Amino acid sequence: MSLHRVVAAAAVVTTLLVGTAPAPAAPPGARAGTSQVIGQTSGMPAACPAYLTVVQHTTGTSPSYEVAAPGVVTSFSYQSDADPGQVRALVFTKTATNVFQLVGKSALQTVAPSTVNTFPTRIPVPAGALLGGQVSSSAMRCAYFPSSSGDEFQVGPFDPDTSSTMNTVGSYTGRWNISAVVESDADGDGYGDVTQDLCPTSATTQTACVGSAPDTTVTKAPKKKSTKRRATISFSSTIVGSTFTCAVDRAGATPCSSPFTKRFKVGKHAVVITATSPLGIVETTPAIVKFKVKRPT
Repeated sequence: MSLHRVVAAAAVVTTLLVGTAPAPAAPPGARAGTSQVIGQTSGMPAACPAYLTVVQHTTGTSPSYEVAAPGVVTSFSYQSDADPGQVRALVFTKTATNVFQLVGKSALQTVAPSTVNTFPTRIPVPAGALLGGQVSSSAMRCAYFPSSSGDEFQVGPFDPDTSSTMNTVGSYTGRWNISAVVESDADGDGYGDVTQDLCPTSATTQTACVGSAPDTTVTKAPKKKSTKRRATISFSSTIVGSTFTCAVDRAGATPCSSPFTKRFKVGKHAVVITATSPLGIVETTPAIVKFKVKRPT
């Protein structure tokens, strides 16, 4: 079906999804993490079809519109012409034939005319998600027409402010006029590691890691009093990638990992567990596990 074929019952919004590109390395000088550019905003795209809601469900050529790995969309771009209007990024997953689930959206942004517009945003995304978008006018630029027959998007009425499921009703050969940067999110806090999170090793903060000490949490400890000589202690740190030392009964601290298992003599015992962050910051208040091994009766 040609993009220029009229589709009945025009909607009030335009949404596009799309499809698979390898993640490039982080740019020079970037913080720890990786970023992937998906989508296309090069050249001058054509106007929208009658339906202003579009989803790219296959991609025959590069670049892809599919998220390669879980992360965060930290910015998106749109190629405008002289027509005024607003645009926003949408992210979908495909749940069935012609059915797409909205998993994230940016705020509506007013475009500057005749240029590539880039807007910061923050949209956590799963692997395999498809980049989409919404424009406010059918006069605005919507899609490119590559020669590959594998580049196909679908259209249908959909308003992301009132619904989360888009059911498409027609298909066209072309590529949606949007691109985005997807960054890794190592600590799972919903902020991109490269440009948004100054401390990608800790989900508790997005400010600089310097001065941010880890905190050990004991998840399993021996009973306060027991006749068992062998005791196991499990623990974790608030900062991903931390290492640990364990000091038993005032002896020197030695490297250890969770779970920590040791055979103890009869009597009172104390194990001090200290975490060190990947940046070398040592925990200020180590965890202390105290217990007593009793003689069997």
